[in-house]
Amino acid sequence: MVSSQAGLEDSERNFSANAQKLYGQIALLLGWRPAEFWDSTPHEIGTILSANDAQNIAPVDREALDHLILNDQNESEN
Repeated sequence: MVSSQAGLEDSERNFSANAQKLYGQIALLLGWRPAEFWDSTPHEIGTILSANDAQNIAPVDREALDHLILNDQNESEN
């Protein structure tokens, strides 16, 4: 039981250290303050950091844009 407790403490220290490193990098790259970092999800951070990957994605055509607008209007009505 003692060894599992020690393992948990090590894990918590590692998480804390890694979170601090990640926050420092995000603060430098995006100019985020602590609240903006801690209020974001890993998915949101990943999406922002992979924005450069979007250069290889084809632009949205008019038909797709009209479809998105129509869906948004339908959702707003419900």
